[in-house]
Amino acid sequence: YFAFGFCFFALFFNLGKPALWQDEAETALYGRSVLMHGYPNVHIGNNLITAQPTLQPYESNSRGAWIWNTWIPCYLTAASYLLLGESTWTARLPFALFGLLAFLLAGRLFRYFDSNDPKQIQASGIALLYLGTNIPWLLFMRQCRYYSLTCAGTLAAVLSYRLLLKNSRWGQTALTASLLFL
Repeated sequence: YFAFGFCFFALFFNLGKPALWQDEAETALYGRSVLMHGYPNVHIGNNLITAQPTLQPYESNSRGAWIWNTWIPCYLTAASYLLLGESTWTARLPFALFGLLAFLLAGRLFRYFDSNDPKQIQASGIALLYLGTNIPWLLFMRQCRYYSLTCAGTLAAVLSYRLLLKNSRWGQTALTASLLFL
């Protein structure tokens, strides 16, 4: 419980500070672009969105659609802006929530390795404690970037694969959904 509490606190405390840094700002601006155009467009008015001007010719197609990365983070940011308004806090919120989901999925995965052996149970608890108090991991999970989505999606895929191996009724569907998400 300590690890969950610390993880929750670290993910959400002061989420609106500091200001969005370069790549986070890019994702946030593409979120704004989704609200304006319906998809991530490299133009907001007369402004060009790019983190690396030398790569700008490769970041979009002829319609201005951003093709450099996946669009899921942009749509998550746009949804957060639409529901809660535009701010640094709302830009980071969906990613912090996925970070919390990743922590819970990791806990579920660690529980699969538990047995009646007290040493294995203890090792599982220590692994979860380490994850929940790992500052670099926590910082990545709260950024307005794809990092928490990748982490949660990968853990969901591993757990779904385990369901598939157990011939669970939902194993195939869960694995397909988690892999499509990734």
